[in-house]
Amino acid sequence: MKIRTGFVSNSSSSSFVCITTKQNFKETIKKCHPYVAAVGKEVFSKGRFTGMDVMVYTDYCDMGGNSYYDHLNDNFDFDGDIPDNEEGEEMEPWEAIEIFTRKLQENNESEVLTDSRGG
Repeated sequence: MKIRTGFVSNSSSSSFVCITTKQNFKETIKKCHPYVAAVGKEVFSKGRFTGMDVMVYTDYCDMGGNSYYDHLNDNFDFDGDIPDNEEGEEMEPWEAIEIFTRKLQENNESEVLTDSRGG
């Protein structure tokens, strides 16, 4: 299986998808900071892929830089401590999504498919 990770930044628009098994998703949730887990639960949804029950996250960023992250910042309510990012500032939801998708791969890389494309 070919896996590409990360987000495309050199194009006018980009998209990202992450698909994992429900089991890997559940195991990874338990290993994450509560904020990262809450963001993961917020952005992933149930789906079916090649006949299996899976968890799916997809995002699209348009030419104006608008993406799901922008809406999550306004609507996501987390009642707890939000960890700091590498710069010592409060972690943004998009940073938590990147951490969560990396942790999914660390937990069981064979059960994760990611792809990012620019257009």
